[in-house]
Amino acid sequence: ALETHAPGYPFYVYAMCRVGEATGKLPEVLAEAAEQMAFEDKLRRDFTGSLVYPAVLMTVGISVVFFLLIKVLPSFKTMIDGSVPLPFPSNIMFALSDALTGNPIFFLAVLAAPVAAIAAALASRQVRESIYASARGMFIIGTILKAREITSWTRLLGFALSAGVNLLEAAALARQGAPGGPFRQGLEQFERDLKSGVDVADSAARHTPLGAMDLSLLRAGQKSGGLPRMFLYIAETYDGVLRTRLKQLTALIEPMTIGLIAIMVALVAVSIALAMVTTYKSIDQ
Repeated sequence: ALETHAPGYPFYVYAMCRVGEATGKLPEVLAEAAEQMAFEDKLRRDFTGSLVYPAVLMTVGISVVFFLLIKVLPSFKTMIDGSVPLPFPSNIMFALSDALTGNPIFFLAVLAAPVAAIAAALASRQVRESIYASARGMFIIGTILKAREITSWTRLLGFALSAGVNLLEAAALARQGAPGGPFRQGLEQFERDLKSGVDVADSAARHTPLGAMDLSLLRAGQKSGGLPRMFLYIAETYDGVLRTRLKQLTALIEPMTIGLIAIMVALVAVSIALAMVTTYKSIDQ
């Protein structure tokens, strides 16, 4: 009913509701889902807040570059003999300046077209899934996505087992909380192994990205009868990984933004300098 009439919640909420219905502990599961959503919302707000400074830098940098292209370069162009061929990258920068000053509305429309195309593409579920699958292989971002997948899956599985659901049913319920893609396909193989009698830790080692320490915890949980507790502990561990990777990502964004702005301004400055040097040489000759 939630999936039909209240779409838009994180993917794990609907799976957690199924766990709650299967175990008769829907109130407790909904409370757990609310806590997870609050945790992710705090991470999101912290991440967004850390992007404010880079966003301001980028806005100011782009504004400076546009001012140079619209106001400064045309002034220098009147000083340069048009018959002299300009070197790279001066020729590109001055052509860009001409396009901006000659027809700014058309130029802005050309810039806005890719943004509109990306927005339209993101409305497609298949495109979003393709982007998600590609992002899983990226540095840091992929680690963040994988940590979130593991967190949701292990928390759901641990909670279902704690509530008395048998292992096969708990694995099936937890799998429904995973997003489509390689991770979910691995969970399907994980369930098949369980049905054929393969050990939980061995099957997880084959078909999930759990580390050696995680697998050792699962083996210890099987021997001690504390498998549900171990799954929940692994979920808490990957919550910490998620926080750490987000901090690393935000720490990278700021210097990358400063570097990009420096490159843009330097291109304009170098273009002006090269154009002036080329003109002076032609006069001397």
